[in-house]
Amino acid sequence: MRQNTTETLPEKEEEIEQLIHNLENLNFQNDSELHEALSVSLGDFLSKNFSPTELEERFRENLTKQSGWETANRILTFGVYNDEVHLHIAPVFSESVAEVKRLFFEGLRVLANLLQSDPRLHNIRIITGQSWIVYEHQKLLERMGFSITNLDEAEKAGRAEIMKEKLIELYG
Repeated sequence: MRQNTTETLPEKEEEIEQLIHNLENLNFQNDSELHEALSVSLGDFLSKNFSPTELEERFRENLTKQSGWETANRILTFGVYNDEVHLHIAPVFSESVAEVKRLFFEGLRVLANLLQSDPRLHNIRIITGQSWIVYEHQKLLERMGFSITNLDEAEKAGRAEIMKEKLIELYG
């Protein structure tokens, strides 16, 4: 978290490091208390210095830069691995659940168009996503055309997939 935050907000690196250093020097009964205090302090610091939209943009840009992934829209990013596109939902700080859902649909439409027009994506066979979102929203993803192929009860995560042709049919 420290590295990602300072890479995303380099002009605030010194202040962020000082905030973390101050917290590390306090006595906490366990790591959980430290993490909670850090989350609250860092959240307060970020909200005082940046708008939610600015934070969202910076974290998404840093994520795509570090991972080499591409951006479909402000919520949907993706990576290409051989014949697979792997979806990732980027952090969104300033939207309602309905808006996040709308942005996801919009991102799938952009991806469907790219799958049809971008020669780099010609050999794609399947589109997948794996996270807690799949576990928590199985029925929604199934209604959207995805198949749930793996659920991990211990990790509270799952894998969803949709064939390229079906994604283009539904969203192209």
